[in-house]
Amino acid sequence: TSNTDLDLSGANTKISSRGGADGGNGGFLYLSSNGTLTVSGSNLDVSTAAANGNGGSMYLSSGLDAGSASGALIVSGNLNANGTGNGNGGTIEITVLNTQTQSDFSVQNNSAFTLSANSGLDGGNGGTININAGGNLTVDGNALSVAARGKDGDGGTISLNAGATGSNQIGNGNQVL
Repeated sequence: TSNTDLDLSGANTKISSRGGADGGNGGFLYLSSNGTLTVSGSNLDVSTAAANGNGGSMYLSSGLDAGSASGALIVSGNLNANGTGNGNGGTIEITVLNTQTQSDFSVQNNSAFTLSANSGLDGGNGGTININAGGNLTVDGNALSVAARGKDGDGGTISLNAGATGSNQIGNGNQVL
């Protein structure tokens, strides 16, 4: 946790807490800032590398000081918490607490930003993605995936929450659903 802004930028930045190839589940990653958290050009991965394993848990939060004028969360990179084999998908949680304009959060489907908490290819349940914005929340559903990718298993859960004065806009490409 940073008491000021936290910037993890760079074209080749990768933070990983993956389970081992011989066994194990994905790990745990927690990044938070009282100010602005920037994860730009980065890939964050708490998946597992084992033949069978559950995805891990990832938590990103910014604007923990609700009275602060800063507190944006800026993400451009892939966030992965995938299971393998018959493992379940993991958890990705994003929270922007500040209720100022900077706390608006947007998830757009482009090559620079996807969130996935999918099960393994042989079974397991899809994972969980929670996004909480203190202001407006705009999401392209194509950028989120909590699929059960095997022939057995349940789909995962996606929870999207905008602040009291904000609004949710959930779209599919150019179409708002």
